[in-house]
Amino acid sequence: MRHIHRVQTLCRGRMWSTDSNELAYNLIQTMQAMENIIDPLANKKHSADSCKQTITAVARTCITVFHGLKRMESLDSDDGFPSHVVHACVCFFGIVFTSIENAARLQVESKQPDRGTAILQALSTLANSLINILRGSSPNCPSHAEILEGATYDLLHRLGETTHELLMDVPRHDDIEHEMQELPLPDDRRLDPVRQTVVRTMLTAAPFLLDCLRKALIGAQDQPLAAFARLKLQRTLVDRIFGPGTRGPNASEDVLRLPEVFGEPPMAAEPIKKEDIQTKTDQFEEEIWALVGWDILACEDRL
Repeated sequence: MRHIHRVQTLCRGRMWSTDSNELAYNLIQTMQAMENIIDPLANKKHSADSCKQTITAVARTCITVFHGLKRMESLDSDDGFPSHVVHACVCFFGIVFTSIENAARLQVESKQPDRGTAILQALSTLANSLINILRGSSPNCPSHAEILEGATYDLLHRLGETTHELLMDVPRHDDIEHEMQELPLPDDRRLDPVRQTVVRTMLTAAPFLLDCLRKALIGAQDQPLAAFARLKLQRTLVDRIFGPGTRGPNASEDVLRLPEVFGEPPMAAEPIKKEDIQTKTDQFEEEIWALVGWDILACEDRL
């Protein structure tokens, strides 16, 4: 709450006085706090009302972060802080997708499957809602577009591994020869209860992840570079299914990637110690007068 309150305060202030380091730091801390709320959510049984309240609070907080990131883009700065915030947002989406998979596992393993439905649907609603917001704002906000691309990459990564597991009957291995030696899967392994639980979990989570991917791709076919974008999506999916480098040494260069982080990460503002009060006061006075101008003191008739 402290970090999101600070974000709201900074976003209400004048643009020229916004500290990009402080804004970025509080945005990142807010997203990491949201991760800590979402991560354990899928490992417990919750009522529908409890899930709805938690998810609504997280969604509103994320929207505030997206707004703060958009403000960061308006600041005349090349410190690379927006990339750190984008990375934190993509990591948050990764936690949400993992939680969907964990909630699916809880539903499969539970003797009362309906008890896991509420959290699974709530997490799916959260992911879809945030993706819809980013999809609408991404044409005018490069940082939002990067978050959406990073989330799409994460989805394709997960769905690619699921596709491989279901089609090839074994988890993907870096060495395709190793995979071929494992096939065909003997009946005793195919009917193994543990493996059946894994497959049922993947099939339970898949529709929710596919729905998120569908939302992320709505409107992509209307973009000027739709054919190129579709090719990147296809190559990313194939990379996730069969492993990188399956179409030559340079085939992976133009597929979707997680956003890169540039520059030093933002740091928390240093607390003011008692012995620093006078020094910090002097520095403040020097800065404020340097900005406003000492000549104001000579204009008593205007004061």
